[in-house]
Amino acid sequence: MEERSFPNQYPDWDQGFAVSNAGAELDSDEKVQSKIKDLLQQMEEGLKTADPHDFSTYTGWTGLCQMKKWCSKLFCLS
Repeated sequence: MEERSFPNQYPDWDQGFAVSNAGAELDSDEKVQSKIKDLLQQMEEGLKTADPHDFSTYTGWTGLCQMKKWCSKLFCLS
């Protein structure tokens, strides 16, 4: 281990801990995926009341389409 210029108050990384928590990681991933799908559904519901003449990158149809495309690639959502 390298010499440190200040004392480390945290324990060094232990791979055994990571392996024992592998199941918790899967649950967390599923919760995140579920929340993302929930938020996308809310966004799609909001599109029903969106201004049809707003094409701005941040708040209009262009931005919403770009976000949907990004999310579908990143999270493999259909």
